[in-house]
Formats: sequence, C-alpha cells, structure tokens
Amino acid sequence: MDPDGTTKETATKELRCFLSNTVCWQAVKLAGGYNIIDDHPSGMKPTTSSTYTDLEWISQQTYDYVFLHCTKYTGGGLMSPIVPDHGYLCDDPAEYRKAQDTLSNVTVLRNGCEPENMYLTPGDFMNGASGGLMSAIMVATVINADLFPDLDLMVEFQKYINLMGFDYDLSKHGTFFLAN
Repeated sequence: MDPDGTTKETATKELRCFLSNTVCWQAVKLAGGYNIIDDHPSGMKPTTSSTYTDLEWISQQTYDYVFLHCTKYTGGGLMSPIVPDHGYLCDDPAEYRKAQDTLSNVTVLRNGCEPENMYLTPGDFMNGASGGLMSAIMVATVINADLFPDLDLMVEFQKYINLMGFDYDLSKHGTFFLAN
C-alpha cells in the first residue's frame, strides 16, 4: 500500500507479525484483546521481536479488528517511502488518513474484518518511551470503548508529553492515530 492510497500486489507472500514479547502484542492483551497470531498452527514462539507468517493463513482468518503497525523512520535512520507520513514531525494527517481508508483494499485483510475496524498504528507507539502505554490506551479505546468511556488517547498522550517536560501541543502538531 502506497501513501497515495493505491494498493498493488507484490511478490511478498508474508506478513510481519508481533509475538508475545513485543509491545504491539502486549498492548492488545493489556487492552483486553486477543491476538490471532496466537492461533497460528505452527505455535510460533517468541524467539525474536517479530516473525513472519504466510499471507494465505492470514487471509483465511476472521477477526474483529486490525491494527496495522507502520514505521516511517527506522532505527537505522532510513525513511520508508511506502509508509504514510505520521508522527511528531507530521502536522497534516491527510496522507495517513488516505492510507488508513485504503486498508479495506488490501487483499489479505479484505475478507477478515469490517473496514471501519481497520486502523493504522504509529511507529511512535511501539518504539518510543511512551509506546507501550499509548498503544494499550489506543487499542483499549477502540476495542473496549464501553469499558473506558472517559479515556481519551490524545489527552493521556498530552499528559505524558507534559510530564516529560516537552513543549509540544498535540492539538496543533503530530499525527499519531486516527479514529474511524
């Protein structure tokens, strides 16, 4: 999927997934969710931070929500041209919104989940110091909104930023998560 909203088939037949020793997996569990990768027939064990599964297995599953992790800037300082712009340096959510709206066009996801339950999740919520907590709040406010009616991701995120002593206003800057 390109940031311009187009999708195209590729030769890649695997999807990176996050196992129980990762922030992404743990955020879903902390929020009261269930990770379908736990049902993988190979019984994947967390020997690394992530692993890959074949797209065919994913395409045969049904699930209530998709949280598709994306990282624009890698730890090595590289920028991925196929990931929509987001994060602390992105003040215009248009590219991120277009990409999120396009998730239902991704063949492997199309039959497994309702389009309104597909979300992009920012790399900042996995890799930064605030990542685990913000990821858990993000997932909880989506999958268990009725249990957390007063929990607001951006309010909690701003509290964290303020606690750290940064002069950064989330109401004016950044693109992190877009609700459907």
